[in-house]
Amino acid sequence: MPVMTRSFLLTAAVWAIVAAIWPAAAAEPVAVVEDVQGPIKGVQPFDYLTTGTRLEVPAHATLILGYLKSCAHETITGAKLVIGTEQSAIDGGQVTRERVECDGGRMELTASQAGKSGVMVFRGVPKPASSAAGPQAQLTVYGVSPIFTLEGAGRLKVKRLDATGQPPLDLPVTKAAGARVAVLDLARQDVALAPGGIYQASSGAQSVIFKVDPLAKPGAIPAVGRLVRLP
Repeated sequence: MPVMTRSFLLTAAVWAIVAAIWPAAAAEPVAVVEDVQGPIKGVQPFDYLTTGTRLEVPAHATLILGYLKSCAHETITGAKLVIGTEQSAIDGGQVTRERVECDGGRMELTASQAGKSGVMVFRGVPKPASSAAGPQAQLTVYGVSPIFTLEGAGRLKVKRLDATGQPPLDLPVTKAAGARVAVLDLARQDVALAPGGIYQASSGAQSVIFKVDPLAKPGAIPAVGRLVRLP
């Protein structure tokens, strides 16, 4: 086979692999819609948004976003915007931006994903594991009343793993008409978990182990700081 032909075929093969991988990488969500106030086309609460998504917020509408890795919390009014990796690019209008406590990229790794990828993401330097160590949390929430999102409606069980004698929660998770995910907000249920506690949330075959920060705050703090995804 001529050298030029072999080179062409190799290049084509490489680009075919890139084309197969790129859509999956590009589809990784980077932000969550925490609230929608007023008519905003194309989004609703707890939609997960990917980099490059373009939105237009009318003058009398407000969009609240939380960025999953950077923990940026944005309130946007009357603007055009493009979703970035750590914050939005804003054209016109007004934006209020602050950093809140959240678990960064770790909230994107569930138990099933960890088993498939073989990758564990840590904040800071992990301590050496010991045989006496208890269950290891995959993420930390900074509110005592987490928000859980599921692909579909069902029931969610929340069981404490680091203490005995506490009955697990067993709650219905509903999906609003037209919504892309089902949502359970424990703040709206007036349910608070124990600060410092380690819990397992499960629904069907999906589960995730999470920790409630010892200084976790009560009530409806920004969603990105208390979000638990069960994809």
